[in-house]
Amino acid sequence: MWKFTQVAIRVSRFVHIASLGFSSGVPFYVIASVISLWLADCGVSKKMIGIFSIASVPYAFRIFIGPVIDSVRIPFLPFGKRKNWALIAQFMVASGLVSMSFLDPVSQLWRLFCVCMFIAMSAACMDTALEAYRIEFTISKKLALNLKPHAYQFSSAGVAMVGARIGMWSVGVIALSSAHYFSWAVAFRVIALLMLACAASLLFGEEPEFNPSSTRATNRFINIFTSIKDSFCHFYINGSIARIIVAIISYKVLSMVFIREMWSPFLIESGYTKMEIAAIDKNIGTVAAIIGVSACAYIVTVMRVRAQIVLLLALHAVLTVLLIAHCYCGRNFALLVACIVMKQLVGGIGAAGGAGYIASICFPPNTAVQHSIFSSVSAAVRVAVSVFAGFCADNLSWQKFFMVSFVICAISSVFAMRSVFPETIKAQR
Repeated sequence: MWKFTQVAIRVSRFVHIASLGFSSGVPFYVIASVISLWLADCGVSKKMIGIFSIASVPYAFRIFIGPVIDSVRIPFLPFGKRKNWALIAQFMVASGLVSMSFLDPVSQLWRLFCVCMFIAMSAACMDTALEAYRIEFTISKKLALNLKPHAYQFSSAGVAMVGARIGMWSVGVIALSSAHYFSWAVAFRVIALLMLACAASLLFGEEPEFNPSSTRATNRFINIFTSIKDSFCHFYINGSIARIIVAIISYKVLSMVFIREMWSPFLIESGYTKMEIAAIDKNIGTVAAIIGVSACAYIVTVMRVRAQIVLLLALHAVLTVLLIAHCYCGRNFALLVACIVMKQLVGGIGAAGGAGYIASICFPPNTAVQHSIFSSVSAAVRVAVSVFAGFCADNLSWQKFFMVSFVICAISSVFAMRSVFPETIKAQR
């Protein structure tokens, strides 16, 4: 009976962590995909749809949001520092979605753009608060008590990614179904209700207290500066800033960002139609992504960090062989499905491992500052690698492009194994 109770408690905590990832996935997919689909359906020009992609810019400024969340406590809510910020941000996202449902994308385009920016800013604030809360919740509960030290952060990150994938898939299904049978206005209101349900689920978790008010100054600006200074001083004194940056870069490269950015051009040049890409890559790819990330949540939990990296490199080698075989065979749906499944598996392990690594090096009471800084570094790496991938794809054949991708991943794996925190490696031996 006691063992059953322990299992039930552990499962409930994992479900709570998955709900946090679900909350992050909902507004992200609305900004990244649903709005552009709505604009295209209403006949808005491609130029204006491209301009609307600027609405995702607030996600890049999370580095400025973290210090505020770490240092400023909202006084009129009793749920805890991180949860207060996250709840307010979730209600702001829901209100933005409801406001969007009353706008006409043809005659009120710029008002719609302002609402999209408001939703993205609220979502960026929510993500920063939820990540800090998740890391500290995991530290306090040690979600999987039978795991090796540090492994629980990798497990927590993997479960949160599963929740985010399910959230994005759910929003896509809800938006398309509601828009088809009713209207886009109904679709956004239903998504707003989903966001409120996410806010309600957040109330069930207990927030640990790592920020006693007695250790903070009364001036909020001094608190913000102190949280930034303490974070940098900790890593500088330990001589680990360079190691962390190299490890984050390596994990990002290993998470398939090099191939992922050129995936759609590769499919088009391979002769697949838009409907085939939508049917195979989007549908099968979505299911494979959810299953792959779920498997990855287990893999990054039970394997040592260096073993994860070796497994990533081996799977990437298999993917490279499949992709090169596809280049020589041409249109082949069986090979394409195999490539999609393997791509999602490799990308899922790399992304879950990178998120778990970032979470494992963040510590209270400055969790939001550190996570926002390292996440911004990871995002900058993605942009830089994407630009380089485009240059390589434009000047090389696809066979050579995939071989170059594997070589880059092999080099990154060496740097990753040498740069991961020494105490993290030692703890998992």
